[in-house]
Amino acid sequence: LNALIEKEHSQRERYREAMADLAHSLKTPITIISGELNNYPENPTLKNALSRMNDNIEYQLQRAVISGHKVLSQGMPVVQVLNLVLEAMEKIHKEHPMVMDVDLADDVLFYGDENDLLEVFGNLVDNSFKYGKSRVQITGSQTSTGIEFSVEDDGPGLTPEQQKKVFTRGERLDQQGLGQGIGLAVVYDIIKGYEGNIMTSQSTLGGAKFTITLPHNGHES
Repeated sequence: LNALIEKEHSQRERYREAMADLAHSLKTPITIISGELNNYPENPTLKNALSRMNDNIEYQLQRAVISGHKVLSQGMPVVQVLNLVLEAMEKIHKEHPMVMDVDLADDVLFYGDENDLLEVFGNLVDNSFKYGKSRVQITGSQTSTGIEFSVEDDGPGLTPEQQKKVFTRGERLDQQGLGQGIGLAVVYDIIKGYEGNIMTSQSTLGGAKFTITLPHNGHES
C-alpha cells in the first residue's frame, strides 16, 4: 500500500513539473505572437484567443506550483463560464455544428476559480462536439448540498469497460490517436480537489453523460 501511495505521489509530481515546464516554454512564443498581432488591430478574435491562451498558461503554472484549489466566498454563475466555452467551441468545431440544449439557471453558482470551471467545461464540451452526432445537452441545478450539472451527447457513448477507465491518465475515448488522454483525468483531479464527484453513464440521447456534483463552498455536507 505504501508503495502504491508513493508511486501515485511520484506520478503527480512529474505531472506538475511537466505542466510547469510546458507552460513556461510557451510564454516566449506567446509574447512574440502578441507583439506581432499589434500590427493587426482589426482582428479582435485572434487577440481574445491569445489572451485566453495566456490566461490558461498562467493557470497551469499556478496549478503546477500550488496543491489544491482555491475556494471563494462569493460564487460565480456557472452559465456565465459555460457561455464562454460554448462560444469558443462553436468556432473550433465550426465544421461540425451541434444543436445546443442548455438548461442552466443563473442562480447556479460555483465557489471556486473560474479557470478550474473553464477547464472542466472545456474538456467535457469539447468531447461532446468530437463524439456527438448532432446534439449536446447541458443541464444544471442548485441542490440542498451544492450544485449538480451534466454534459451529454448523442454519440456512440461509452462501454461499461470504458466508463471504468475514462478518468485514468493516458486513456483515450477512442483509438484514433487523437490527444494524449489527459483531459478527463485533469477534470477528475479538479473535481476531487473541490471534494466533489464525477461519474459517467448512458445518456437518454444515446451517447455519453458526465454528471458532476460539487458541495457548497467546496465543503462536503
